[in-house]
Amino acid sequence: MRPPPEEVAWISANGSAGIARESNAMQRDRLRSVLLVLQGRQTLEVTVTVGRSRAFVQRVKFGATLRDGVASLRGRQIQGILDR
Repeated sequence: MRPPPEEVAWISANGSAGIARESNAMQRDRLRSVLLVLQGRQTLEVTVTVGRSRAFVQRVKFGATLRDGVASLRGRQIQGILDR
């Protein structure tokens, strides 16, 4: 699974300069992580570059998990709910 399309679109439109202007540190690191993942960087390299944990980077790459204690719906799941 890739990072969320809205983040990919934002990064494409704003680039590194847009990421640097982000005032929320966690969101800035998330966007930096997405950019590095899109460039094909491995998890360990992203963790070192961004200074975040392996779990943080893996959530960026693969999405939230049950272990994170949050619900995560994918497009197909949302569409199924809307169709009901």
